[in-house]
Amino acid sequence: MMNGSRAGIAVTGVFLFVATGTGADLFENIAPGDLVPAALVADGVPGGNAVLEPGETVVVEPSWRNATPVPVTATGTASAFGGPGAPGLYTVVDGAASYGTVAAGQVASCQSAGDCYRFAVGAPSTRPAQHWDATFGEATSTGSLKTWTLHVGDTFTDVPRASPFYRFVETLVHHGVTGGCGTSSYCPSAAITREQLAVFALAAKDGRFFVPTACTLGTEMFADVPATSPFCRWVEELARRGVVTGCGGGQYCPGASVSREQMAVFMLSTKEGPGYAPPACVPGSQPFFDVPASSPFCKWIEELARRGVVTGCGGGNYCPTATVPREQMAVFISATFGITVYGVAPYMYVVNSADDVNDGACSPSHCSFREALAIANATPNPGVREEIRFAIAGSGPHVIRPASALPAITEAVVVDGYSQAGATANALAAGSNAVLKIELDLSTGGPIRLSTSSALLRGLALNRSPAAAVSVEGSGNAIEGCFIGTDAGGTLDLGNATGIIINLGGNANRIGATLPGQRNLISGNARGIGIESSSNNLVQGNLIGTDRAGLVAIPNSSGAIYITSITHLAGADSNVIGGLEQGAGNVVSGNGAAGILASGYVGASLRIVSNTRIQANLIGIGADGSYLPNPVGIELNGSGVWGALIGGTSVAPAGNSISAVAAGVDMTIGINGGPKNVSIRGNRIRWSQYAVRGVPSAPGDITANVIGPNAAGVLLEAGTMAIRGNSIVGSGGGLGIDLAPNGVTPNDPGDGDVGPNGLQNFPVLTAAVRSGNALTIGGSLNSAASATYTVEIFVSTAANGSGYGEGETSLGTISVTTDAAGNAPIAVVLPVTVPAGRVITATATDAAGNTSEFSAARTVQ
Repeated sequence: MMNGSRAGIAVTGVFLFVATGTGADLFENIAPGDLVPAALVADGVPGGNAVLEPGETVVVEPSWRNATPVPVTATGTASAFGGPGAPGLYTVVDGAASYGTVAAGQVASCQSAGDCYRFAVGAPSTRPAQHWDATFGEATSTGSLKTWTLHVGDTFTDVPRASPFYRFVETLVHHGVTGGCGTSSYCPSAAITREQLAVFALAAKDGRFFVPTACTLGTEMFADVPATSPFCRWVEELARRGVVTGCGGGQYCPGASVSREQMAVFMLSTKEGPGYAPPACVPGSQPFFDVPASSPFCKWIEELARRGVVTGCGGGNYCPTATVPREQMAVFISATFGITVYGVAPYMYVVNSADDVNDGACSPSHCSFREALAIANATPNPGVREEIRFAIAGSGPHVIRPASALPAITEAVVVDGYSQAGATANALAAGSNAVLKIELDLSTGGPIRLSTSSALLRGLALNRSPAAAVSVEGSGNAIEGCFIGTDAGGTLDLGNATGIIINLGGNANRIGATLPGQRNLISGNARGIGIESSSNNLVQGNLIGTDRAGLVAIPNSSGAIYITSITHLAGADSNVIGGLEQGAGNVVSGNGAAGILASGYVGASLRIVSNTRIQANLIGIGADGSYLPNPVGIELNGSGVWGALIGGTSVAPAGNSISAVAAGVDMTIGINGGPKNVSIRGNRIRWSQYAVRGVPSAPGDITANVIGPNAAGVLLEAGTMAIRGNSIVGSGGGLGIDLAPNGVTPNDPGDGDVGPNGLQNFPVLTAAVRSGNALTIGGSLNSAASATYTVEIFVSTAANGSGYGEGETSLGTISVTTDAAGNAPIAVVLPVTVPAGRVITATATDAAGNTSEFSAARTVQ
């Protein structure tokens, strides 16, 4: 095709397709870039630039999905098409397009030569515009009409079709977001400026016809943006909306470039409106190494990552201070504002066969999954991820059985099972109603190896691998919306040896996320998820060990999630299971071993698992709150487990809900002792033999939890744990707090004995008398001489069966100091109303954090 001057005129033709059948909206249109893109063939070359020249023909092959529950028949008719210069410049060769009968939920395309639309130049001496739009319409039997627009040709000379940013830039052009930087140029590599971004963002937010109020001369908001500037009205509109406040000193700095961190704030503030702020970052759990939680931009960048807008700049980094070129901004704008991206990606490979044949090509006539992986690996893709989509004929689910090991994924690529016709992502707040149509039987071909960064697997059922279903060997990858260990229906146990393993050095990867459509089902495997000597990984929103509803066990027989260090050279730091964001918690229930296991030791070589954060999960609890236990809820094993945080500062949203057959939280001995500096805070732990049991080797705390009913509360077998501010009730035959050996440990004079928590003596209460709105407590504490202790006082409905405890509600604390003989009186009047017949108990905690068992109960008089 010839290249000529760019006319810059958009020409629109309208074509109506008529469907016969019953019901409204009989056909769901498949837009360009959607699951089954409309095909465009110019001069017989698929994906050509379709610039019409005299005597040439363009063929349009639209595809449609029947969105009704019954078969329907569709036929199409085309209107006359008028082009620039003279009516009838383009002629419609075919008068109708026939699709035959389309099954419910299926897609039909006009595939034969006579069933598609052809446009030809009717006047050889007249050359049309180089780029134009054709608008197609669909009319149903009820008269409803849907339309979509197909762009033909290239708008800018400096953004060729081969550019990975081509379709994003063209999308913004045809949504009226940008007109380029000149008549035929876009300036793709130029840095976006603050004034340009104002136009980009508002046009994307409010549409192509939005024009802000003009600025008034002399009343400008910013001294460096005069009313005469074409950007003034856009900048001032953002200021009125509270998105921008300038760069200081009454200036806006309109020509300054925008950094990637600034862009995150700009995009989200424009989209969400005044007052919006994402959840704060939590230290140690950031998805990008170069964006610390202390950065004011961290929460904005993390929110864009959660929404799938950004994946970083490689190697687990975000490059926050790097400037944003105009071509990248086209991607950010499209993703942030949910603009459907035009056309077929330049690096898109469509799997249309379920076989495992590799003939060296991925073509419209045959492309297997193996072939798509091979060509994706062989094709460089600077700046934009490649896409592997599926369009296998038939209703599915389609089972792909690789005969041998699949090639590792070595390029940034999206493998999108939801692109297969009939597949849909989960939309439920709890459980999953995802419909998967692509199943990979990995019994001889697994695992899927992510030996890259920024890859995404979504909408796949992955099962029967004798190793892992997915082996993550790089950083910054994501797995979402998959069923791993079951069939495509999410009900049959077809487990892998391991569902997902993140290998040594695989940092900042994401399994699931906070949105319903990102939820994975990981069940039926020997082990669900393994994180080995890797840091900053995120596991959120998944169902692990259950059926798709989150109610019935499909166990991961050897445990759901394990985090370990496999070498002294690389630990596992700051991995997060759950999180503080809405929807971050996982359901980790019904498994054959521990729900979550963190294991490390300090021996001949250090194997450190540090700063693991476990928050807002249902562990041993079904999605509906029912009992669906693991043998152990959370196990922290060995002296190399440091600084684990289970829960947070309150029961919601940080706290986990935990139940188990044996122990809700178990701190166990590895080499050189148990875990160190563990904090168990704000959780609900119930329906277990022990709520917390353990042998810590460095001080930690058990704070502000709701514990009970359980057979026993907290059993401390060694070490030091401050146990304060909890509600402990319903401990059955055991104690609310038990310092080994089992059973009430009597006080000893001067507290000279040794053991867990130093076998700290408990207070002795002698009086609990109510008077009006006050409660007078009397008693004493005998312990080490000349030391200060915190005495916490509790009220409960009834005493424990032993007569010691419970501790249902904390009434507060007082500080007492013993004399030279080790005695301290307890005398306090609390401004609380307590009914007669309730019981008062107390604990004592020394300055090192050693907390006693509960005192004997004293009935309120």
